[in-house]
Amino acid sequence: MPVYEYKCTKCEARRDITKPVAELDRQEWCVECTQRMKRQVSIPRVHSDSYHKPIHSDALAIHPSQREEHMKKYPDVKLDNENRPILDSYKKHDEYLEKRGVYKPPGRKRRKGTKIAPTKGTK
Repeated sequence: MPVYEYKCTKCEARRDITKPVAELDRQEWCVECTQRMKRQVSIPRVHSDSYHKPIHSDALAIHPSQREEHMKKYPDVKLDNENRPILDSYKKHDEYLEKRGVYKPPGRKRRKGTKIAPTKGTK
């Protein structure tokens, strides 16, 4: 069943709603302020359960003075020696962003392909 992204027209709260395509036109309402929500145009995110190798996020790095507080709040998210969180799965990454109050719009999956090089003697 598809997941649709909605945004409140008043308070701008965001919500992912799973519903059948047959109910696509059904109006959704904000749970925060009870106003109408508008469906957002987004690209679906398709992924496996874990990253190929752990990510050390530069964008989510913290100041060294915040290290102790971070370890208390997020004991399951380790930090490297540069105070960057080490994330090894999509689920852990999304949960960490949500707990920290960071909005991450749905992304696109990168295609993995085979590089095709011309063989000798061909143009």
